[in-house]
Amino acid sequence: MHEVARKGLIYAKFLFSLVGSVLAVINVWWFIAAFGLFLLSIFLRLSKRNNLGSLPQSHQEYIGQAQRAFKRVRRFAPRRAMSYMRKMSPYAFEELVLLAFEDQGYKVRRNQSYSHDGGLDGQVRIRNSWYYIQSKRYSNYINANHVKDFDELCRKNRTKGYFIHTGKTGSLSKTYTKNTVIISGDRLLKLIGVVR
Repeated sequence: MHEVARKGLIYAKFLFSLVGSVLAVINVWWFIAAFGLFLLSIFLRLSKRNNLGSLPQSHQEYIGQAQRAFKRVRRFAPRRAMSYMRKMSPYAFEELVLLAFEDQGYKVRRNQSYSHDGGLDGQVRIRNSWYYIQSKRYSNYINANHVKDFDELCRKNRTKGYFIHTGKTGSLSKTYTKNTVIISGDRLLKLIGVVR
């Protein structure tokens, strides 16, 4: 009987040792799987930024300026934020607007060229539709012809668009918004994240 108990005890120790080893291996694999998912999430987050490395050097520089401005302007009071955006480089302002959409979780397409872009600074995907974006810095009233041209571009391409600017919107400009939504003032500050 003593012999049977001793063999049972040896068998139980062996079983516990085996189970412990299996659990240790499983824990290692769980750790490897969790770490792999973590690395994958970082890779996807970085690649989500529209392959910025494939953009021309000038784009990367303006995107860098816009990223710094995006952090800075969100700490300003509304009036100071608007004044700051009016003084930015026009290309950095375009990137600031695109970054604001990206920050809200929307997918953005950047143009490969800043000048001769045909009035289109980029596109944003909202609820399964692509919208054109035109960004303009103004100190005073916006040029109604800019809105008219952009609205016509949207109409020709059978899409909608956002005309985003830092100036004042006159009544004539508002008549050219069949395919365009004008974002300025408080709506612009909300888009950028200056006001909630």
